Amino acid sequence: MKRACAFFILILILQKSFSFDMKLYLNQHKTQNLQTFLEKFPYNEYLKSTSFINFPQIQEDRYLVWKFYKQKDGDAFLYHLADNFLKLYPVASNQLDIKISIGEAYLNPMKILKNPSQPNLEQNLTFKTNTNEAYQIIGYYILGKVADRIEQDYKNKKFDINDIVNLSYINRLKNNKVYVSIEESTSQKIWSNIKRGKYDYLWDRITQNVKSIWNNGANSYSTTPIPNFKQILFKSIYPISKNENLVDIYQLKSISGKLIGHSIWMKRPKIHAKYFSFSVNNQFLNLKKFHNIVLATTGGYTTNTNGIKPDGFTVENGELNNAILLHDRQGLVLFSNGGVRIINLKSNIKLPNGDVLESPFNSILAYSKLLNWCKVSKATVFQTHLLAYGDSILINPLKAPSAQRERRLLALFSDKNGNIINSIFDIKEQYDLALITQEIFNIIASRNLKVEGVVNLDTGSYNILNVFDENGNLINDVIGTVNILSATNLIVYYK
Repeated sequence: MKRACAFFILILILQKSFSFDMKLYLNQHKTQNLQTFLEKFPYNEYLKSTSFINFPQIQEDRYLVWKFYKQKDGDAFLYHLADNFLKLYPVASNQLDIKISIGEAYLNPMKILKNPSQPNLEQNLTFKTNTNEAYQIIGYYILGKVADRIEQDYKNKKFDINDIVNLSYINRLKNNKVYVSIEESTSQKIWSNIKRGKYDYLWDRITQNVKSIWNNGANSYSTTPIPNFKQILFKSIYPISKNENLVDIYQLKSISGKLIGHSIWMKRPKIHAKYFSFSVNNQFLNLKKFHNIVLATTGGYTTNTNGIKPDGFTVENGELNNAILLHDRQGLVLFSNGGVRIINLKSNIKLPNGDVLESPFNSILAYSKLLNWCKVSKATVFQTHLLAYGDSILINPLKAPSAQRERRLLALFSDKNGNIINSIFDIKEQYDLALITQEIFNIIASRNLKVEGVVNLDTGSYNILNVFDENGNLINDVIGTVNILSATNLIVYYK
């Protein structure tokens, strides 16, 4: 890191006299509107004369753009610049170290310029928190591209994970919450599970494979997957007719009959949903004054890096809580008009108003458009791991976390008439995430329901789950281990 700092400082000194003249360019192109400026700007020329880590110069030029276009946007220039930097200097296999260093620099531009021999450099960089955020977004995006490069090189046998230098790259990415997915072979996976004593997992996988072969064979009588878990009705609340209720609670049992958890099925549109990531307790208690709370559970994960807040991209009513789009999470949970939608971030995004956005993983510019839509539309979203989407399982058992632990998943599915059901699957026993996803998928599919999406919810230090009956009484059979007053974020279903 010290060598990288020295290298960056040297670049800044050498390029000081050859920086691009942004003020002159703006004056020469006064007739351009902001969009034309962003599309026509000579980014390659700029990058060849101004270092991409010359933060004082870039910040000064960003300010000039912001001022020239009457405070409409300064971040868009940064995002366009970063996209063009990656086009001009893509992440190459022999440049992993320098690209990681650049990403790290963007995560904390102040730190890279704190050099006793050049004190004036730091004085030129006067970031506020919201200003610094745009640089961090770029930093995470660059590190995500490095992770992508490593994954591709590993698949093509060009990246040795046993090499000490390569391991240092993986660890540096990991330290910045960017995780490389290295796929184990089937034999490695089996041996790994044998060493951990995970015989139940191996047996379940063998059972699933045998069923798959049987169902796909020439003599197969059904292509509907048969779940190993049994779902037994435990309690129904909020009746709407003699034989129908808005909320059904089921017990989940293993093949041996052991109780392993519960599932709570809630019908839209009479059951509504909200997500809180700011002033969580106050908002929850205020909602409880005017509505019957059906269920409250922790949604996204929590980070303590820069104060306790939801981890990953999080927006509430258009107000940004966490701008970081994490590389390893492709699920976006959107709350709109009392309903919930699950979005696959790695494909084009269809918004509630019908507009379509390019995947924010494709470019920093695409990400900035998602960010802008959330702010303008006062959207509420949080980012998490996407396990299933569009009637397909996405989680790869060979790449999934191998740890067996408690699980809680949010599943959205629909019947043949398009009616949406939201369900929380709360698994108390220790299970593999891939296996739980497969079982939930099988339960839903066996009822001839279409899986719209399944995402993972937090059951770590914020293992919060409360379910209430019509009279506001807490159902103690279905409850998390942590007091709801400790919540840093909450999904709340209410009537």
